[in-house]
Amino acid sequence: MTTTLVPAGLSSAEAAARLAADGPNLVAKPPRRRLIARVGRQLADPLVALLLACAVVTTILRDLPDTAIIVLVVLVNTVIGVVQEVRADAAIAALDDLAAPTARVVRDGHDLMVPAASLVRGDCVRLEAGDIVPADLELTVAERASFDESSLTGESVPVSRAAGEPAGSGTVLTAGRATGLVTRTGAAGSLGRIAALVAHTKPGPTPLQRRLAALGRILGMAAIAVSAVVFALGVLAGQPVVRMAITAVSLTVAAVPESLPPVVTLALALGARRMARTRAIPRHLHAVETLGSVTVIAADKTGTLTENRMSVQRAVTADGTRYTIDGSGYGPAGTIRPYVDKQVRRLALAGLLCNDAGLIPPAGDGDWAAAGDPMEAALVAFAARCGLDPDAERARAPRVGERPFDHTTLRMSTVHALDTGEYLVVAKGAPEAVLDGDETLTAAARELAGDGLRVLAVATAVTGRPDAAPAFRPLGIVGIGDPLRAAAVGAAAAFERSGVRLLMITGDHPATAASIGSKLGILGPGDVVARSDDGPLTEQDVAHARVYARTRPERKLDIVAALQDRGEVVAMTGDGVNDAPARELRLRPARPGNRNAVPPHRPGRWHRRSWAGPARPGSRTGRPRSG
Repeated sequence: MTTTLVPAGLSSAEAAARLAADGPNLVAKPPRRRLIARVGRQLADPLVALLLACAVVTTILRDLPDTAIIVLVVLVNTVIGVVQEVRADAAIAALDDLAAPTARVVRDGHDLMVPAASLVRGDCVRLEAGDIVPADLELTVAERASFDESSLTGESVPVSRAAGEPAGSGTVLTAGRATGLVTRTGAAGSLGRIAALVAHTKPGPTPLQRRLAALGRILGMAAIAVSAVVFALGVLAGQPVVRMAITAVSLTVAAVPESLPPVVTLALALGARRMARTRAIPRHLHAVETLGSVTVIAADKTGTLTENRMSVQRAVTADGTRYTIDGSGYGPAGTIRPYVDKQVRRLALAGLLCNDAGLIPPAGDGDWAAAGDPMEAALVAFAARCGLDPDAERARAPRVGERPFDHTTLRMSTVHALDTGEYLVVAKGAPEAVLDGDETLTAAARELAGDGLRVLAVATAVTGRPDAAPAFRPLGIVGIGDPLRAAAVGAAAAFERSGVRLLMITGDHPATAASIGSKLGILGPGDVVARSDDGPLTEQDVAHARVYARTRPERKLDIVAALQDRGEVVAMTGDGVNDAPARELRLRPARPGNRNAVPPHRPGRWHRRSWAGPARPGSRTGRPRSG
């Protein structure tokens, strides 16, 4: 479906005027902290403030050696903290600078490549497979267009879009081509609205900071009380007032543990250094200690617990034989159990031919990548794991006709010329549109769908003419899913042994979430998946739920805040920008009644973390990744 597109696009003059009026297509970054602000953050520590007060007193009393020691301790403590913050910010800024997104637009009647930051409302943007949507668009042309929206919504399955429908900034066109008019840019776009969540989220003190603050208050009050008693007793005993004042102040200074702040800071700095060696960058030193105090880990599913790479995991052929497919990502290496026979090879070949995707070999130490729709790429990898050469098989049966996937028919069909002079017609799509009443395969399809897999059915027919009406015969079905990462199950078991409660929060369907939760070992037979797409969070969900499905970005933040209000120390991990608002609360403990607790957030607010990371294969724009 297409609509008429203004051929000339905007003029350069009009684009420049709108850019001046609306500003660049950028999400506002938080202001860079100045050196004096970083130093002030370090000096705001209660114990450090107490040390500074003691330094003032010793200076007044002309006890210069003690003053020098206290100032040196404070200076070392401040330098270590500021250096760690500067290094962390520099490392994250370097990630942000890895990609400079560009966009293909129509201006003055010509196609141009311009920086994505210069896009304005009304710009006509063209997209090819692999491109990132640089701003919120209203599609005017959508030819078999599928978008990967996992970075915004957490959904691992690509979403088809037609002309007249929106495409959010930060999503990726995985298949087909599209053209759209820019409707919103910068802070008003999908990524910009998520940025508002982060901008209004203020991390609170860590457990160590709260304990140190309490210790500082106790030591300060105790020292002052003891000094006051000593001063009063001395004066009552007839000692000079000046001498007793000096004695009382000396006692107060002696009671302050000058070595505690630098010892704590050095220990945290050593921990941050060890984390940096494993490519984990703590922004603040106190976050290092808090990681050891975590009681709940809230993890995103897509790309965090799973590989975010579609893979054929199960297959059932027309004779009812069931197969389990093992393999990682899109690489050809893998095994078919119980064995590879003629039936499963025919099923894999048909899925390979009725397919527009390809596989990109790894460059250096990288992994195999998908070129095109991830689900179709999974079928190509399935064929390779069955021992088929994708390029050779496609050359042996060249395509001479096709009917693209249609939302009405729910299937795609292709026609291939055979060396016998006949034509092979292949159809793949939804089971109800392809199986034509095959009860055995239909029942198997329901079973695979119940396991959280995306099910595709495949059928073939041989005709004498390419335009003849085919009489399809089902070959079988395949179940495609996003497999767990190799280390995910072991990590979940380790958390369980250590007393840390692991939660999985995803935007996927409850059946998919339940399947992954069961494989992960955090969802038992009697446990229920909590749907957090609407309505208030219940006490039962917050206290006992281990898997949350259909979760919007702002709801992730609400879940984390609700857990913190129960007294939990929560860590949030995820790889999409939809996880960023909750990640900003990741190390903020809260207690019931805490004034710093985060209020519920209104639905429909969006956020963007940063643009960073290498470009996807075949992409000209770079890929959005969380900072």
